[in-house]
Parts: sequence; structure tokens; C-alpha cells
Amino acid sequence: MNRKGNNYLRSFRKKSGLSQREVGLLLGYAHRGQVCRHERGETMPPLEAALAYEVIFRTPVSVLFATTYANTAQLLEAKLADLKTDLEQSSGKAPGARVTAHKIEWLTMRNNP
Repeated sequence: MNRKGNNYLRSFRKKSGLSQREVGLLLGYAHRGQVCRHERGETMPPLEAALAYEVIFRTPVSVLFATTYANTAQLLEAKLADLKTDLEQSSGKAPGARVTAHKIEWLTMRNNP
């Protein structure tokens, strides 16, 4: 699948045979310009529009916007690792040690399903 910009919207739209205008109408846009901007990666669609793309093309948002998903996942995994480290360093000291232990357990389990 050939992608342009940071998403696969254009590829899926072309595969469907729908025009930008038709997709725009399905999304509630008055003009095709907004769909064009989404396809080119110039603007990110609001959540409702992204979910509508998922319904229209029967493809998860994480696939339609694969680059954005991968970048977000990488950033959040690093932040989650930092959070776990911070919690582990303060786990026995804080008044809410039980809550902290629960968070550490959850973070460990999500990395080892």
C-alpha cells in the first residue's frame, strides 16, 4: 500500500473508489479540502473524524495513521518506563505505598502480558 504523508487515508480512499468530496460529505464537511488536508498530513482530524475514517474504511485508526501511532507509542512507552522508575524509587517512602505498589504491579504486568 502506497502512502503519502504520515497516513494511509488516500490509499484507502482510492481503494474504495470514493472521492474526497464523498468522504467529506460522509464526515460532515462542506468541502473536500479538509479531507485533502488530512490525507496530506497537513492537519490531524479530530477524534470523531478519525473514528469515522475507521468506520468508513473498516480499518483501525492505528493503521490509518500508522506513523502517528508509532511515534505516540514510542513516546508513551518511554514515559511509562520513567514513571515506573520514579514510583519504584519512592515506593517505600510515600504514605500511599500500597497505591504505589499497585501502580508498579500494573506497569510490570502491562509489559509482561
